[in-house]
Amino acid sequence: MKSRSARLALLVLFVLAIGVTAYLFRKGEIARRAETAAAAVFNAQARSTSRNILELRAAQQAYVATGQGENFWAARVTSTLATVKEGLATLRGAAISADAQAALDAAAGSIQDFAQMDGRARTYVRGNQNILASDMIFSNGNELTDAAVGALEKAASAEQVARAAANETLASRQSFALVAAAAAAALVVLLLLPAGEPEMLAPAFLEPRKPAPSPTTSVARRVQAPAAQNGWTAARKAGQTAPSDAAAAETPAAAVTASDLPPAPALATPAEKKKYKR
Repeated sequence: MKSRSARLALLVLFVLAIGVTAYLFRKGEIARRAETAAAAVFNAQARSTSRNILELRAAQQAYVATGQGENFWAARVTSTLATVKEGLATLRGAAISADAQAALDAAAGSIQDFAQMDGRARTYVRGNQNILASDMIFSNGNELTDAAVGALEKAASAEQVARAAANETLASRQSFALVAAAAAAALVVLLLLPAGEPEMLAPAFLEPRKPAPSPTTSVARRVQAPAAQNGWTAARKAGQTAPSDAAAAETPAAAVTASDLPPAPALATPAEKKKYKR
């Protein structure tokens, strides 16, 4: 491609393609880092909520422990229960996986059942029915808290898988952008290449040499020249025209010999020279 405008247009397109590729690659890298950070935050929040659920169970079991104040542990259960509900709501809003959201809904349902059961257990404790309260706390309370912790673990696992799949998608997009940029660069290079290969000059020692004239042809040419002149002079004296070039061309130069040439005129004697002078 020899057009300067076409080359400039291709250069501009190539720069634009590289810029768009760099932008997409950078954007994908930022998204990947955001996904990784979000997954780490989700796991940390899930672990924290699981610990709060275990603390909630322990605080409720202290209702029926000997020597423990009911009011203190009831207030502890109330505050911890609010923290657990807040943590589950935060995880539900941050989850991107449908399985994780369903597991978090199940965990929230278990905690809601635990709150209702805790109200009945407190009623039994206030009525000094510690046996009924203990049976409810150590049976229903443990089952509900175990179900909530298991649902949290399931949600964390499902969210981890979803985040990993999102990272793989972003990585594939980055790879596609790089491949597209490489293809565009290759296309521009091919279009900028000259259409044909330049002609290479052969070295001097490779050029074909002209054949040297044979000795017979050279001698014939040297003899033919004076013979033609003598023939013209003799023809002028005899009143004839000079032989045409066509006739000379018909006779090969190599076949002309000294015997075929006309005799040279004899030189004038001194007496004849005086006669001509008179």
